[in-house]
Amino acid sequence: MSKWITYLFVLFFSTLFAQKNASNDALFSKFRKEYKYTKEKKYKGPTDVYAEPAVMEEAYDDSEGYEEEYLEYSEEDIQKSRSERTKSIQKSYGDGTVPYERKIERPEPIEWSDEENEKEAASVKPFITDTFWIVLLVVGVVLLLAYIGFRIAKNRKPQVKLQSEFESSNQNPASIPKSELELRLENALLAEDYRECVRIYFTFILKELIRLRRIKWQKETTNYDYVLQMIGKPGCEQFNESVRMYDLVWYGEYLIGSAEFNVLEQHLKANYNALIAENE
Repeated sequence: MSKWITYLFVLFFSTLFAQKNASNDALFSKFRKEYKYTKEKKYKGPTDVYAEPAVMEEAYDDSEGYEEEYLEYSEEDIQKSRSERTKSIQKSYGDGTVPYERKIERPEPIEWSDEENEKEAASVKPFITDTFWIVLLVVGVVLLLAYIGFRIAKNRKPQVKLQSEFESSNQNPASIPKSELELRLENALLAEDYRECVRIYFTFILKELIRLRRIKWQKETTNYDYVLQMIGKPGCEQFNESVRMYDLVWYGEYLIGSAEFNVLEQHLKANYNALIAENE
């Protein structure tokens, strides 16, 4: 039964393959007619379109006693051929040998004189010159001084309070007699010590403010403390201006002349006279 099935299977595919080849032949004939494909008159090739390569009818069989033919060379022929090739190479490139020089003397060393050595050294400029080191030294010294100044300024204790001569002596301005202040003012005017005159006028003003109980004197009291005590009290702005003038002249250590003193005296005397008027 299996043989019949195999036979039918082979027969079916053989018929299908034959039909496919027939359809391919018909299709190719159709294309050849449409494009008018014709052979050349001198064509001598195969008549079939699908030409297959010729099949070798006789295969090589070395069992028939076939003997391979080859050339035989003698030893003399080989040596002759090598000699001819060697001559040809030597003619083109030489024999390739270099004569050996057995005695080769070393050249004597070149000796430079001192002058030539100095010229050679002078011609070569150094990368770092003396000017560079001088500039570097100056910059280093400046930086060192700046650092020392910074350390000194940093470690210095700030001066929080500035004191007048009366404050440093712990002397209450109210305890100084008016006659003594007037005598000091007269002597300072004769000596043209205008800074001292400004200081005495300011002491007059403090003396009257203490009497009016607008400020309170204590040891180590500063002018800034007096300004704070005068906030919101009569004559505050006028007193602040007197403090500004006094601090500028006395603590600023300005050497003022008669013209500058006359301007300052007008304000200081007006402030003092206003306080005197309140006491009366």
